[in-house]
Amino acid sequence: APQGAVGVVLTFEQFDMADDEDDIIYAFSCTDATCDVPTPVPGSPFHGDEPMPGRVVSETGVLLLRMVVDCCRNGEGFIASYQGTNTTCVGDCQIPADTWTHV
Repeated sequence: APQGAVGVVLTFEQFDMADDEDDIIYAFSCTDATCDVPTPVPGSPFHGDEPMPGRVVSETGVLLLRMVVDCCRNGEGFIASYQGTNTTCVGDCQIPADTWTHV
């Protein structure tokens, strides 16, 4: 998450995975960047044969995505943006957003 954030929200803007359960994105919330103890976020994993995922939230500020694909059928991938959240903020609480693309 961006500096100063206590959580992170990922929003898929495009999601084109193969229409089977062989292409999967797992999303985990972690307590630190090593992600030694990953906790699946609600709704994870995400498959290409399902509707585009909604917002993916990690209350810890660390979100790990793991994409698993097979060798045969592939979609175009995904585009997602993320933004930090700060539930303890007082005053001007603008935390910059960014976009991550995997194709």
